[in-house]
Amino acid sequence: MNALKLTFLLMSIFLIGACGNDEEECAKADWLGTDSGTVDLDGTIFDATATIEDEGEFGIRFTWESAGGTAATSFPVTGCFVDRSSNDGVFNITYTLLLEGDKLSHTNNFEVVGGNPSNNTSMIFEGIRD
Repeated sequence: MNALKLTFLLMSIFLIGACGNDEEECAKADWLGTDSGTVDLDGTIFDATATIEDEGEFGIRFTWESAGGTAATSFPVTGCFVDRSSNDGVFNITYTLLLEGDKLSHTNNFEVVGGNPSNNTSMIFEGIRD
């Protein structure tokens, strides 16, 4: 019976430890800087640079530049992952940002609501902190 209690206790400790937060926590300062990588614009890949700047209380401003174009978006920061979407009746837009150490991933999807799917577009940036 003691062996069973000991086993239960050890398994409980293991399970409590396994349920802890394994994700790295990110502060706004962790996001700020310049990243070099690539941007995939609807299947065409370009070398790109992303700059993330402080936007005060609002959060951060993510700007990427490449031969394929330039885009900028502002995001609130609540950790290492940002997931945001909006729908204004014309466009359904989703944004995700993920910071894992020095690796940055950013995805934008633009969908024309009720429109021709060929007008939809996507952008995926993958970069490493300079």
